Amino acid sequence: MLIKLKSNIIDQYLMNKSIVQIAKEHNCHPETIRRYFKKKGIALQKTTFKQCKDFKSKKLTELEKCYIAGLFDGEGCIYHNPNKMWMICIANTNRKVMDWLYKKIGGGIYKKYKIYKGTKHRTLYWQFNRQKAIYWFLQQIERYSIIKKNKIRKAIKDLSRIDIYK
Repeated sequence: MLIKLKSNIIDQYLMNKSIVQIAKEHNCHPETIRRYFKKKGIALQKTTFKQCKDFKSKKLTELEKCYIAGLFDGEGCIYHNPNKMWMICIANTNRKVMDWLYKKIGGGIYKKYKIYKGTKHRTLYWQFNRQKAIYWFLQQIERYSIIKKNKIRKAIKDLSRIDIYK
């Protein structure tokens, strides 16, 4: 059974499925999957996830605010989820940039693999989903944002109406 689905197994792993999940799906032991990946030369990736840390711990300089606003304008997103909660995230493949962002602001970072035209990209996502943190972050970058300025202002206005400090 494993022989028929070899390429499917690799794709599943690269699309961020765990080895344990793949093994359960294909009714085999996780060690069998690991051995197959080792034989094919596929390096096993350690999971990257950094939990949220206190976002008010450091002050940002005006230059840092400008840089983060540009990063957010180019590679960030801001949206409402169905529960009417605001979410923000920035996606980037450069590990140094994402680690710097985490060090400066906090938030959470996780890694996801994407396949584009036969290549694999290790995309890192930085995000906040705590309303208090989002409100603070958007206030910091609103002045310097160009592309997402209207959406940021709408979120700030919406977040100022609700009691985010409960």
